[in-house]
Amino acid sequence: MPAASSSTTASAFLFPAFKYIPSIPTEIAPTTEGNTADLKTFVRAFLLPERLHHLHHSLPHSKQADMTRVPALTSHFSGAMDINYSPTVLICGHGGRDMRCGVMAPALEAEFQRVLRASGFTSAGSDGGGVDGPHHANVGLISHVGGHKYAGNIIVYIPPKMTVRGASAAAEAEPHPLAGKGIWYGRVEPKHVQGIVDETVLKGRVVKDHFRGGIDRSGDILRL
Repeated sequence: MPAASSSTTASAFLFPAFKYIPSIPTEIAPTTEGNTADLKTFVRAFLLPERLHHLHHSLPHSKQADMTRVPALTSHFSGAMDINYSPTVLICGHGGRDMRCGVMAPALEAEFQRVLRASGFTSAGSDGGGVDGPHHANVGLISHVGGHKYAGNIIVYIPPKMTVRGASAAAEAEPHPLAGKGIWYGRVEPKHVQGIVDETVLKGRVVKDHFRGGIDRSGDILRL
């Protein structure tokens, strides 16, 4: 998402790393000398793989190094923060090849914002002042996630430290059963949003009728 302060920077949520980067240069510097952070620095710090597939082992070491993540470069992004408490709902809004997701997405975004607010999340969507907190939820549109025939497509990311209510009113909060995981749903319509928020976000249960897959923080695929 473009940052309000400058047209040459952007912000990003990174999943399943559960991180938020508030300021990312959108240009590539003409030289790699010095300590200037640019878009390439961001890619090498956060997006490249930590290790390569064995099929790449025949490449020169210098080429392998260029294709591998460099964690030390994260120091260029001092504003990066962990998303520990706020659930994030990402909705496919792709409308290029097939309009089904593009048409469905705005209605789903509005309904998720409405239901989450009614469920006690005081700030949801892009109008809130923060991105992480026990009573905050992030809702936004993303590009294609696969399968127009499954529109609407959504991914619900449950942060690592999110909790659920205990069995009784007096019971202490318990770790969320889906903490640190992303759950991918398909064929979601606005009428299904209340159930997804109630079951998945608030109770940690997967809605099997809409389940398309999932992922945990290590990148492993989740299946029912």
